[in-house]
Amino acid sequence: MSTLSPVRFPCEACSAEVAGEIVVVGNLSTGHRLATRVLERQLNTFSCGVCAHSHTVHRTVLLIDVGAKVWWHAYPRWAEVHWEDLSRSVEVQLRRNRRAAPPGGRGPWHQRVVFGYEALREKIVMWNARLDDVDVEIAKLHVLSGRPEWAGARVSLDHVDEATLWWRLMPRRGQPVGLRTPLDLLSRAGPRGFPREQLLLDAFVSMRRWFVPSRRVNPLDFDLDGRSIINDAMHLRSATDDDRDVLGEHGPAEMS
Repeated sequence: MSTLSPVRFPCEACSAEVAGEIVVVGNLSTGHRLATRVLERQLNTFSCGVCAHSHTVHRTVLLIDVGAKVWWHAYPRWAEVHWEDLSRSVEVQLRRNRRAAPPGGRGPWHQRVVFGYEALREKIVMWNARLDDVDVEIAKLHVLSGRPEWAGARVSLDHVDEATLWWRLMPRRGQPVGLRTPLDLLSRAGPRGFPREQLLLDAFVSMRRWFVPSRRVNPLDFDLDGRSIINDAMHLRSATDDDRDVLGEHGPAEMS
C-alpha cells in the first residue's frame, strides 16, 4: 500500500482552491500506475478545476519495492546542499527497516537518495533499461566536458532506445536542452583508474557530489511527515510544457 496525504492550496493563477492527495510513500510493486506518473512528470501534480492551471507539490517522497529490494528516497531539489547528512540518515532508516523485515526483505537493497522529482524519474528510467547508475553518472561528466557554459547544469537521462541515450540538460540559466549520445558511451566514459568506488560511498550516487559542497542539517527537518514543505511554503511550482517534453520542444543536439 502507498501512503497518501491530503493537500489544499490556492491556485497561483486564479486563487481557487486546489485539493488532492499527494504521495508520501509510494509502493512500486502494486502496479505500473505510480511509476507511469513519475515517468510522465505527473507525480504530485494537480490541475485547478477552475482555470486548469497545473501545479506540482514538491516534498520528500519515498518509493519502495520490497520484492525488487528498491528503496529510493527523494528529497526536494533545493535540499541537495545537505546531501551528506541526508544520505546518512536514509541509510540508518533502511537498516532499521531491514532488521524488522521478514526474511524476504533482508539482504542488500538498491538504496538511493535523489534530489527532485526529475532525479527520481531518472532512477526509474535506468532501472527499466537495466543500466548501472554509476556508468550513467560517469557518462554525464563526458556530456558536460568542454562546455564551460554548462557549469553547474543538471543532467538527467530522459529515455533510452536501442542505440541512443537521450539526455535532459537543465542549465543554471536559460531553457532546458535536449541532447543525445551513443549508448556505448556508458562503456567508454570512465578513464582508466577512474575512482568508481567514490560514487558508492553512500546512497547519493551522483556526480554532483563532487560539485555541491554539503552543508550540515538536521535530517528530521526533511522527514516524511511533511515538515519540510510546511517550513517552505510547500514549494509549489507551476508545471509547464518545458518540464514535460524538452526533447520534442527544443530538438536534441547530438554528441559523439
